[in-house]
Amino acid sequence: MDEFPKIFTVDGGVFLGQDPKSSLSACAEDIVKIMDNNNIDMAIAASLRSVFGSQAEGNREILDSLKGFRQRLMPMAALSPLSFVAGKGTVKSLAKEGFKIIGAFPFYQSWPAGIRVFRKMAEEISEAGLALQVAVGNWEGLTAVACCLGGMDMPVLIRWVRGGGYLYLTEEIALAHEYGNLYFDVGNMTTVGGIAKLCSEIGADRLYISSNMPLVYERSVYYRVYAEELSFEERKKVCGVTLSKILNL
Repeated sequence: MDEFPKIFTVDGGVFLGQDPKSSLSACAEDIVKIMDNNNIDMAIAASLRSVFGSQAEGNREILDSLKGFRQRLMPMAALSPLSFVAGKGTVKSLAKEGFKIIGAFPFYQSWPAGIRVFRKMAEEISEAGLALQVAVGNWEGLTAVACCLGGMDMPVLIRWVRGGGYLYLTEEIALAHEYGNLYFDVGNMTTVGGIAKLCSEIGADRLYISSNMPLVYERSVYYRVYAEELSFEERKKVCGVTLSKILNL
């Protein structure tokens, strides 16, 4: 990717720890090395333990793991409505610990994104001034998240943890036009021209990239953005400006 002008680039979603379903794993040093090899400046990182195991232990783990790496890796707390009770101060506590973004993983944890408790959780995240990222993997998840959280006074980052983004392109366009607080990950957009189409229809400032490494081969995700025929300004927004504005990077 050295043939392209240097652009400040933020990976909107990486994982640390051990994947319980495979032998894949990564520590902070591993992730930063891969980032250096791909000209990635920063990444948002969550613990796999917080997604697939103990939420509390995983969130503590990500804070501890990123000591000494905060210039490159921003910690994201995982929070599930399966363990959330409104009014208990859970979100405020996470904010005090230094988290600026909360991640919800309905696709991995098998809960429906349209449930009322998820909306309550999102309302507390909004009140705390934090951003929310929601990992989806199919039509149902995408639309359920949009219908549940669309129009809220907070940025909601739709993150894809499964391929086939071209299937959802027209739905993303429709949802983006209806709800101005939704932002879309294009890391799964395998169709050439798909990212350019989204840029023209909803604007590059509504788009960002997530690699999901080490669960996904990260270079293929980064290359998709560089392979698209985008203007320099569009490429800057998709690669880093969108997330930088939302998270004050």
